[in-house]
Amino acid sequence: MRDKAPSRTSGMSRLEGSEARVTRLRLSVPGWVFLAAFVAYLGVSLLMTWPLITEMNDHLPGPSNDSLRHYWDGWWIKRALTEGHRLYHTPYLHYPTGLSLVSHNTAWFNVISWLLLEPLIGGLPAYNWSVLVSLALCGTAAFALALEVAGDVRAAFLAGLLYQTWPFRLYQLDHPNLISTMAIPVFVLFLMRTLEEGHWRHGVLTGFCLSLVGYTRWQLLVPAVILGAILFLCEMRKRIASWRQWGPPLLAGAAVVCLALAPPARLLLQQQRTDAAELLRPDEEAALVTDLLAYVTPSGSHSFLKGITQPAYARYYPDRSESRRFPAYIGVTALLLAAVSIRNTSRRRTLPWLAMALSMILLALGPILRINGQLYPGVPMPYRLVARLGLVRVMRFPDRFNLFLALPVAMLAAQGIPFVLSFARHRTRWGVPTATLLLAAALLVEYAGIPSPLVGPDDSAFYDQLAGEEGGKALLNLPLDSRLAKIYMFAQVEHEHPIVQGRVSRFPASAFDYLDSQPWIGTLGKEGALPPPRLDVSRHLATLADDGVAYVVLHKELIRGHLQHWRHYLPILPRFEDENLLVYPTSPLAGTDYVIGQELARGLGVVTATVASPCISQGQLLGVDVAWGAEQPPGRRFATRVNLLRADGTPALTQRFPVCDGWPTEAWPASALAWGQYTVEIPAALPADAYSVTVGLEDESTAAPVGESLDVGRVVVSGDRCAGSCTMGIAVNALFGTELRLL
Repeated sequence: MRDKAPSRTSGMSRLEGSEARVTRLRLSVPGWVFLAAFVAYLGVSLLMTWPLITEMNDHLPGPSNDSLRHYWDGWWIKRALTEGHRLYHTPYLHYPTGLSLVSHNTAWFNVISWLLLEPLIGGLPAYNWSVLVSLALCGTAAFALALEVAGDVRAAFLAGLLYQTWPFRLYQLDHPNLISTMAIPVFVLFLMRTLEEGHWRHGVLTGFCLSLVGYTRWQLLVPAVILGAILFLCEMRKRIASWRQWGPPLLAGAAVVCLALAPPARLLLQQQRTDAAELLRPDEEAALVTDLLAYVTPSGSHSFLKGITQPAYARYYPDRSESRRFPAYIGVTALLLAAVSIRNTSRRRTLPWLAMALSMILLALGPILRINGQLYPGVPMPYRLVARLGLVRVMRFPDRFNLFLALPVAMLAAQGIPFVLSFARHRTRWGVPTATLLLAAALLVEYAGIPSPLVGPDDSAFYDQLAGEEGGKALLNLPLDSRLAKIYMFAQVEHEHPIVQGRVSRFPASAFDYLDSQPWIGTLGKEGALPPPRLDVSRHLATLADDGVAYVVLHKELIRGHLQHWRHYLPILPRFEDENLLVYPTSPLAGTDYVIGQELARGLGVVTATVASPCISQGQLLGVDVAWGAEQPPGRRFATRVNLLRADGTPALTQRFPVCDGWPTEAWPASALAWGQYTVEIPAALPADAYSVTVGLEDESTAAPVGESLDVGRVVVSGDRCAGSCTMGIAVNALFGTELRLL
């Protein structure tokens, strides 16, 4: 009967027959089929990355700022080629010493694509299209391999779709050097052909494709070699007798890999001998292990289920930020198709892919078993045994192996799809196209993470202004946190001036020598968010200026609550300010960047002054901060007098201090700028009253007053604890240990 389902035996015979026709089908498929597949996959890329296509000129793909750094890579390569710089050392980062890029992961496919497209369509669109093309090529490469494995164009297309839209891949569009794995399926394809046919051409192409994997990213060689080794071992049982046929071509492929990867490997070894980068960090692989439940939980950014899955991933990975909760979801459709393949296909055909899938899962689980967010360190994990070899640790984070799980799952699905289609063929006339469309829709719906996260680069008119300045003026961006340097690197693409920071995959040992040795930078607060405690402001800014660093650029959103402290510390006018940036010169000029309100000695006076509190109790301490500026070198050593004056102008209290601790005024040059921070002891016997606070200068050698005093504020001295009028502090009289008391 027409509607009768085919028996398992008849289905098996058809599948085995399709296996026998693989070679003939490979030869009979015209090139336009691959082109059509590529165009279809490109359309899928546009769909699955929506709304990227509508934001091509303004945004970059991905949930993190890593896209900004990868964009910089293309800009740097272009600049190095046009200006004659070495590709693997840039003077534009970690100024003034520069930074080695030998241990930096460059996404060469995306860089080359960007270089070709950027003159035609502009920088941001070129980068975005390079990512979209990369995704489409991943699908096309898996299509070619699945065609070899399944012998069915429809099955191959669906397998390529699964490989291309794998959730782990779509969630890491900000890592083009990780997700651009199009060379791995082609490497496996030619390895299969080499073992089957023993052609020299296939052996050389196997080595060429593996070399492309290495140039895409060094770390990708680890899973590629593991996948290839598993295929090789599974095929050995039936191929060992013909080793004289496939052995020499395979050795030729190995020789191609060695020759092709020798130049970058030599650079890396040379650097490790002279300026070693920390390629492997102790226990780093324990940071990002995969939660076992993540394999059956759709992405936390799933288009329809994120209300459920986002809290689930937060529970699985409470120790990670949301952008690092990578999905490991395999998918119901993919698992069902794999199950059909295992049940209805010979063990010889499924064994390599099953072994690959199992190995990727075991490696992705890492050294510590994690289930529903709970760690079980007592459970022995295979990763610990393999990690002793050191090779898998090069991947840094075990969950990255989930990306390569897509290949064996796609091939298992490809083997199961022909059986499903043959079953549909006997149900209805339009059964095959309907089943194909339903399977494609099921994969897309399961894996959909629309809207795809995008990164909007910061923009500022200052960068346009700086781009017009000559002389290679360098910038120190604050805060210093190297993770934020990706933002500064992207801004550099616009202003084209060196910056003191940078971000690469692995820093050489000497990368931070300048930052550590520069006295002003070395005293910055945590991650550069807080200003330094140094009082001799212009003296230490001058150490930056002497090295060619012209500006200190404060990023307001990143500095956040500490911005007011920076405005206080730098009592000068910013050279530029908008809603994003606050820019100060490292060579502030008197009369231009700051104005002396009142000159107290020849060329020396007060820029600004503050009294810490308008109210203070008897026996406590009063803080007075004075920013001093010198229009010309004072040439002599002064001291500061801080006076408390009664209402009639007579002094009630006078105390003397150095103008600036550690920097006597006789050493000040023109346009010197420094803080004096004075702590005045209020005697318990001082009558309660309102006093004017003034500052003046005296010759330190003769103690003779120089010039007039300047009124800088008023303070109320109270016999009781100040209440109501005291806004900047309260009396607590707390004792810490035996030596520190907070008044």
